[in-house]
This record gives sequence, C-alpha cells and structure tokens, in this order.
Amino acid sequence: MNGQDLTIYFTDREQKEFANMSKWFRGMGIGILIIGILAVILPHIATLTVQMLVAVILILSGILHIAHAFTVRKWRDITWELLFAILFLFTGLLFVTYPMSGAFALTVMLGLFFLMLGIFQMLSAMAWRQRPGWGWMLTGGALSIILGIIVITGLPGTALWSIGLILGIDLIFSGFTLIMIGNHLKNLPGRLS
Repeated sequence: MNGQDLTIYFTDREQKEFANMSKWFRGMGIGILIIGILAVILPHIATLTVQMLVAVILILSGILHIAHAFTVRKWRDITWELLFAILFLFTGLLFVTYPMSGAFALTVMLGLFFLMLGIFQMLSAMAWRQRPGWGWMLTGGALSIILGIIVITGLPGTALWSIGLILGIDLIFSGFTLIMIGNHLKNLPGRLS
C-alpha cells in the first residue's frame, strides 16, 4: 500500500511472551499431528473410537435427562424428560452393544453431510459467479459431493474406515496449522529503536 512498511513490531517483553506461546502452539500441534497420523494409519480404530465417544455422550445425556426430570417433577410433568432419557440411553447402549451398526449409522450421516455440503457449496459458488474464487468454491463443492458418493456407495465397507480417515486428515491439517502459528509467533520482529 503506497510502498509503506506494514510490519508490526513488538517489545522484548511481548516477544518473550510470544516465544513461550510459540512453544505451546508447536507442542500442541505436534501432538495433534501425531494423533492424526495414527488415525490415518489405523482408520478403523479411530472410527470405532469416535463411535464409542458418541455412545458415551448419548448415555451421559440420558442420565442427565433423568436427573433433570426428577429435579423438575414438583412443578411440571416429567413424561417428556423421561422419554428423552430413554431415547438417549437406548441409542447410546445400542452403539455400545453393536459398535459396527453405530459406525454404519454415523457413516451414513457423514456421507449425507458431504452430499448436502457439496450441494450448498456449489449453489453458493453459482451465486458468487463473476467474483474471484468462485471456481474454487465450485470445485470444493464438487469434491464434497464426490466424497459423499464414495462414502455412501461404499457402504458397508466404508463404515470401517471413513470416519477415522477423515478425522485423521483433519487432525493432520489442524496440527500442521498450529505448528505454523507457533513458528510464526517465534519469529515476530522486535521493535525498532
């Protein structure tokens, strides 16, 4: 912008704080990157782990609904709260008892999510035509639709690996991003004297 230097400079104290934060960001990034790599290498284990986590969340939600029902019973009917609790508990216990069926159900939802995401991205890109980057939006939407089709048409086989693989790839990118932020924080310029 008119040849001006837009670099922001920091004091020595600020640089030390950023250097400490830099270590934290890089350490966290490396940890997340390693977990992501493991999820990509062992996607079936990562898929079952996610599915079991969903099961635990559903069961805990059911227990909380029961507790809530008995705390409000003095001033309102608890029928609906108990029905919600039963639904959460039943679904969570089904996920624990039949882990592959749970993974299958989550994979179907994931495939449908990617299909809908791709459609929305492509519609958004069409509305964004004549502006920079709309082609990338259109391409991203098409890739999401292709991924959704691969996940759904590959069932039941994709239920074994798709959630874990996609989670792993996301964790790898997240970890890499945190490492890059940490490196950037470490190398911030000092204030000119």
